[in-house]
Amino acid sequence: MRRAGLENLIYLYYYPSGMFEALFRQVIDPAAFPVWIPLAFGLIVGLAYAIASGMRRSK
Repeated sequence: MRRAGLENLIYLYYYPSGMFEALFRQVIDPAAFPVWIPLAFGLIVGLAYAIASGMRRSK
């Protein structure tokens, strides 16, 4: 069960990134680089929280 969850996390991390990048490029101008800094920070914090909560639940 734990391995399937890890494979799902890897799948979610690698595959939708191109889709999200295309979506962000439509919403946010890529030339406005300072907008990407808090966006990337929030994405990293959210991903870390999701992984930590998943590890805590699997114990």
